[in-house]
Amino acid sequence: MLFAQMVDDPSSDPERFSTDEAVENERQRLFKIIEDLVIWENSTNEEVIERARVEIRKSCAGELPPIYDPFSGGGSIPLEAQRLGLPAFGSDLNPVAVMIGKAMIEIPPRYKDCRPVHRGVLDRNHYRNAEGLAEDVRFYGRQIREQALERIGNLYPDVTLPKELGGGNATPMAWKTFLSGSTPTRAMITGGVCSAYGLSTWGHLFSDRQMVALLTFSELVHAIGAHIERDAIAAGLADDKIPLRSGGTGAKAYAEAVSVYLAFAVDKCADYWSSLCSWHSSGEKMRNTFGRQALPMVWDYAEANPFCDSSGNWGAMLDWVWKTVENIHPGNSGVEVQSDAQAVIYPPKTVISTDPPYYDNIAYADLSDFFFCWMKPSLKHIYPDLFGLLSTPKAEELVATQFRRPQGPPTQ
Repeated sequence: MLFAQMVDDPSSDPERFSTDEAVENERQRLFKIIEDLVIWENSTNEEVIERARVEIRKSCAGELPPIYDPFSGGGSIPLEAQRLGLPAFGSDLNPVAVMIGKAMIEIPPRYKDCRPVHRGVLDRNHYRNAEGLAEDVRFYGRQIREQALERIGNLYPDVTLPKELGGGNATPMAWKTFLSGSTPTRAMITGGVCSAYGLSTWGHLFSDRQMVALLTFSELVHAIGAHIERDAIAAGLADDKIPLRSGGTGAKAYAEAVSVYLAFAVDKCADYWSSLCSWHSSGEKMRNTFGRQALPMVWDYAEANPFCDSSGNWGAMLDWVWKTVENIHPGNSGVEVQSDAQAVIYPPKTVISTDPPYYDNIAYADLSDFFFCWMKPSLKHIYPDLFGLLSTPKAEELVATQFRRPQGPPTQ
């Protein structure tokens, strides 16, 4: 836990804690703060968090030092630092991980306590933290659904129920289809086994209808940015044309910020709209692509309906995103960049806290290409440097996969 790393053990201050009993009493007091911090209901409890900040200041010359994680990955360490009120910095080699970090620690502080910009917004006294941003993600995400329904709704027709099931028309939750193996190849995709059955490219992992759906939603995410920007200008944000990647906070940057989260909703859909998804029989719901860090073959897959009101639909994927944004409580600024950990330039007086890749035999970069290929069409105009490559960087990745180095690791 970050708090425990930042606060000195009382035994290091013998002038204040001169006996074993005094040291133990102080430890128990600090442990109580940790116990309070880890209670979920206290995640945003300012009184509990301030108690932690007081102790961090005592151990850090009266300041809240910046925290840097050079292997930020999913961003848990920078996010926790920001929750505690510390300036948060993170970097990662993988552009997908970088986008996760930007979405969690970099974008929300820029629009903290801001009202949403969409037309017809409900009258509220105030919006806390990222609540206004989250409401816009939800609003424009729902608009995208209606636009997609107009474009491709005919690909997902209702079905006529037999009399024994009540008759009438019903909207399918999913279609189940048997996927037979084709001529096997050994083209390397992610280290999974589906490549042996002819699924040798990312496009092969999606049916034609799934491909059309994902491309349609990706195009609509890109297109709705101009609409959001017009609404933001009408709501009073500056029409300065400064993009998000350049530190902008005006209408253009805000439209791009909302688009980032909508692109994550598309990526979430890709996880539930591939031909490697199956049906969770006991739960009566979709089972997503990544049940583990591989892409195994699925013989009897289920295809989700984006426009239904049940499992695997666009609205459910959108809910995962805006509800996450709504519950982000940035206590300080945050910066996330793409960098090899060996080349990081640290801010002055930075505390380094990190958790390097915890499995050395998982090809994280290869697996993340599944999401990169769908994130790229939606976000390459917003972050061209991150998405200027055909796939995620792999040569410098800190893993020990045999297919990367068939002759073994390099010798000194």
